[in-house]
Amino acid sequence: MDWQQLAPRLEAQCKQFCSYDFSGGALPAGMVTADTEDFAFTFQSACEELLDVLRQFKYGRCDAATVVREAADAVQSLRSAIKGFACKDAIFHEQFSAFIELLVAIPTSIDVTIKERRDFYVYAHCDKDGSPFYIGMGWDKSAWSTSRKNPFWHQYVERLKGVYEVAILRSGLSAEDAEEYRDKLIAEHGAQLVNVQGNPHHFDLAAITQYHALRDANMAFVAATKPLETTNPELAATRYKQAIEQMKQYANIEMEKGLVGELSREHSSPDGEPFILDRLTLCLFKLGRFDEVIQGAEEYFAEFPGDHGQKIGERILKRVERARLAKDRGR
Repeated sequence: MDWQQLAPRLEAQCKQFCSYDFSGGALPAGMVTADTEDFAFTFQSACEELLDVLRQFKYGRCDAATVVREAADAVQSLRSAIKGFACKDAIFHEQFSAFIELLVAIPTSIDVTIKERRDFYVYAHCDKDGSPFYIGMGWDKSAWSTSRKNPFWHQYVERLKGVYEVAILRSGLSAEDAEEYRDKLIAEHGAQLVNVQGNPHHFDLAAITQYHALRDANMAFVAATKPLETTNPELAATRYKQAIEQMKQYANIEMEKGLVGELSREHSSPDGEPFILDRLTLCLFKLGRFDEVIQGAEEYFAEFPGDHGQKIGERILKRVERARLAKDRGR
């Protein structure tokens, strides 16, 4: 069976099984209630994932290898699940066996079909100035699809207010030739693209070197400060404040170049060094400088909000609450 015949049958069977009512009496004969929920979840999850991949492949948004891999995973999951499912419904088992046969036929069918086809093309999505920001390959209407899993594509298109051009760069290609040409263009334009697959990160080595030099120096400064917490807590607090300011110099260094690096920074905050704030607020609390505990934490978390959720961040916030209580009692 070639892929043109197999694909619609697979899609139809996946849809049927995805909507199967396991709990409503669709399988009345021999159903064991205790097994039903686990089997239904495993079975329908595998079908939903396979159906999604089939649709992605249909519109050129994933390759044949992904379909084959997903089918193999589905066969393994379903065969394993059916062993522990006590159901004597002959019709269901017949449909199940036929479905497994379709899945097993995928590798041969898809491989032969893909090799024979020459309707693939390579395309680019370009901004108003004609600069490409995404390179892809596909067939049929895949170049015009907006249903994409790449979050950077959606983020950049939103920045463009949804306005971009589709350019077909080369058509009438085999899958292998299309993939080769697409990868060549990604390599040439990588830094200005939102492509993730096949597009390595574009790191700024000089910036990385500077980051580590500044951080190493600051860590040494912090290590030298800790003994002062016992002998001279006032000086320790002053130095910890200085360490936080020094940390900001390297925390905001941009180490990844290119469009993906830029988009990544838009929706993420820099990583701080919350353990320095932890030592600072501890010193200030012991010194009874409760206003500074509160202010220092608020200013830090405003700039490094991602540190809130860490365990050390939660500990600092508890200390801030104790500082507020102590401050209120002192009034």
